[in-house]
Amino acid sequence: MFAPGLNEVIIGKLILNRYPGCSLGADLKVGRRVWKVVGVFESGGSSFESEVWGDLHSLQEDSRRGSSYNSIRLKLVPGADVHSLIQRCADDPRINLQAKTESEYYKEQSGIAANLRALGLLVAGIMAFAAILLQ
Repeated sequence: MFAPGLNEVIIGKLILNRYPGCSLGADLKVGRRVWKVVGVFESGGSSFESEVWGDLHSLQEDSRRGSSYNSIRLKLVPGADVHSLIQRCADDPRINLQAKTESEYYKEQSGIAANLRALGLLVAGIMAFAAILLQ
């Protein structure tokens, strides 16, 4: 496990040796710092195995994000009512949080990616058509 405040990270099993610097003991340049890879973790084959994890405060400082968070992940105990938690987050005026299940989150992300792909294909088609006309 990484030690807080020491520019250390752990990497997911899926990116181990896949990219330059993604191996145990390597120095990984991310942001404004060089991070030492001190561990490799597994997460049952989930998408987390393609991530790099480090000390929250060091990462916030490096990315100049202050004390804000982009996202958080909660793991609930078996049998917990996830929809009640989502509704409670939505109803609490003290926090600005949009809660959703992991499957809903990834479904939304894939929809955004599909829209970007369609836009890219449209632009490519227009450029191809224009190139044919201008010959």
